[in-house]
This record gives sequence, structure tokens and C-alpha cells, in this order.
Amino acid sequence: MPRPGLRGKPSKIVKTPGGKHILRKVDKKRGKDKCAICKGYLNGTYHGVGGLSKSSRRPKRPYGGYICSRCLQNLLEKAILSKI
Repeated sequence: MPRPGLRGKPSKIVKTPGGKHILRKVDKKRGKDKCAICKGYLNGTYHGVGGLSKSSRRPKRPYGGYICSRCLQNLLEKAILSKI
């Protein structure tokens, strides 16, 4: 029986060098990044890249990697119109 921390992880069958087949627990894949407002998928973000830092995986613009460009455009328009 796996230890309690590994029970929810998916498993796959692996053949060992001795010829046995065992179940090995594997990590779950990371989901695609989503916009915080409209919940749509974000373009320009690196999905599933392991060794990169979070700042190098996201676009270099305001709210990059957090909200999509359409939502950002709507927020900027609302901010400009509210100042007028």
C-alpha cells in the first residue's frame, strides 16, 4: 500500500531491469494557465515547462500571465473612461 501522501497520484506500469512489472507513482501534469477574469486559456505562457522560473514563463506586460489581453484591454478602457 502506498504511503498516504502518494495515494492520490496517478500510477503507470514500469518494467524493471530484472523483468518484473511494477506500479510507479508519477506526477500529475500541470494544467494550462487560465485568465483570472474570463477563465479562458492564456496565450504566450509556457505550459508544462519545468526548469524555468515563473517570471521567464510569462509575457513581459502588465498583468502578464494573470489575465488575457482582451480582459486587460477592457480594464484599461474602463480606467481611462472613468478618469474622463
